[in-house]
Amino acid sequence: MPPRPSRKITVQPVRHSYFSTTVETLGRKDLDRLKIHMLRRALKYAFEGSAHYKAAFKDAHLDISKIRTLEDWTQVPVLSRFEVSFSQTSWPPFGDLLCLKEQQILMTVMTSGTMGRPVLVPLTENDTTSYCGPDSELWNRAVHAIRPRSDDIVQSTWPHAQDAWSASSLSFTRRRPGLPFILSGGATAEQQLGLMERMKTTILLTDPVTCTQLGNILSGLSSKERERIKLRAVIVSGQGKDRPSWDIFGDDIEHLDIAYAAETGIFGYECQVHHGLHVPEDHLFVEVLDPDGAPVALGEKGELVVTTFRREAMPFIRYRLGDIGAVTTDPCPCGRTHMMLEGILGKAEPRSIVDVNAKDEQE
Repeated sequence: MPPRPSRKITVQPVRHSYFSTTVETLGRKDLDRLKIHMLRRALKYAFEGSAHYKAAFKDAHLDISKIRTLEDWTQVPVLSRFEVSFSQTSWPPFGDLLCLKEQQILMTVMTSGTMGRPVLVPLTENDTTSYCGPDSELWNRAVHAIRPRSDDIVQSTWPHAQDAWSASSLSFTRRRPGLPFILSGGATAEQQLGLMERMKTTILLTDPVTCTQLGNILSGLSSKERERIKLRAVIVSGQGKDRPSWDIFGDDIEHLDIAYAAETGIFGYECQVHHGLHVPEDHLFVEVLDPDGAPVALGEKGELVVTTFRREAMPFIRYRLGDIGAVTTDPCPCGRTHMMLEGILGKAEPRSIVDVNAKDEQE
C-alpha cells in the first residue's frame, strides 16, 4: 500500500446552529448547489488522499473533474461494508481508505459487528467537531430538536464504550454548561428507573431495548408512583424491527428518533412535528438506490447510500449502509427544508465486494 500523505489540518470548532435559519431552512435549489460543491470537494479529497479511492476511481474510469451535477454523481462507484472490512484486514488497523497518517487520529470508534467484522472508524479533532465531539454540530442539532429547557436534567443509559452514540453522549459532560447530565450506562432497567426518580430526570437518551424495558416497568406503576417520575422526553437511537411502540411511555412523554451509524455519524433526527427524520444535507448526502444501484423515485424504498462531506481521517464516498429507507424533499411544518428520511424500514440483502459496481462489467 502506498505511503499515506501527511496533511496539515487546522482545528476550527463548528458554531452550533441548533435550528439555524441560514442553514436548515435553505431552499431546494440552494441546497442542491451546496451539495454538489461539497460532493466535488469530498471526491477530490478522497482521490488525493486514499489509495483505495484512487484505485477504485481509476478502475471505474472515473474522471472526477467531470462530476459537475447530481446526475453525474451516479458514475461514482459504490463502497460496501465488505470492502472496508477487507481493507482493514489486509492493511491493519485502518486499511487503505485512510487519508491521513495514523498519528493525526484523535479518536477511534467502531461498528457493533452485527453485520460481520466490526469496522474501525478513525476520527481527527475536526471530525469529532462535526461528528461526536464536545462541539458536535449534528449532535447538538439532534438533541436540541427536543428544545431543551434550562431546568432539564439529561440521563443517558448508553454504555460509554467504543460506539459512536456513547462518544456523542459523553461529550455533553465536558462542555455543556447549564444542562446537568447523568451517565447511567451498564445499570439495569430497575436501577435506571431508580436513578431517574432520585435525580428527577426529564430527558432520557436510550436504545430501543432499554426503552422497551423501562416502558414496561413504568406501565406497571401506580399513578402515585408514576408521579415521582418527571420524564418529559425520550430520545431513542435505533429503529426498524427493534423500535419500541411509542405509546409504551404514555401520551404525556415526547418521543424522538435519531438515526446514526458509526461510519457516518447522525444521518437523521426527528423534530417535534414527527413527520420523519431530518437529513443534515450540509454534512452528508443520502441516496436511495434499488438493487441494481439506480436511484429510486422520492418516497420509494431502497437501500440507503451515504457520502460524508467533511470527514478528514476516513471519508465515506457512496457508502452502502445496509439499511432500507425512503426519503422526501417536502419541507417540514417545523420550518426545516432539508431532506426527510421516512425511518429505517428494514435491512438490505447483504452483498460482497461483487456488488453494484460490477454491474457494468457484467453487461
